[in-house]
Amino acid sequence: MKVTSYIEDQWLKEGAETDLISAVTNEPVAQMVEADIDYKSALTYARTVGGPKLREMTIHERAFKIKFLGQYLMERKEKYYKISTHTGATRADSWIDIEG
Repeated sequence: MKVTSYIEDQWLKEGAETDLISAVTNEPVAQMVEADIDYKSALTYARTVGGPKLREMTIHERAFKIKFLGQYLMERKEKYYKISTHTGATRADSWIDIEG
């Protein structure tokens, strides 16, 4: 599995890859792609594209988007619990980050 960044409406898939090592098994569990992010450009994009799009939405439309995102994540929570075990965390440790 590759861990990539999403910024300025695109996935950044190019860059040096670093193994993410399980604290439990000491084996690689994923590869992080070290993207070269232009933070000034990202901020400009947020101010000129993202911000205006959010402000066009009503409070109810924004709430629906957040609700949909929450449902999407909850449907996949067991996957996140499984991944979190590689940090040495228990299910109870991870609960606040995954479901809280």
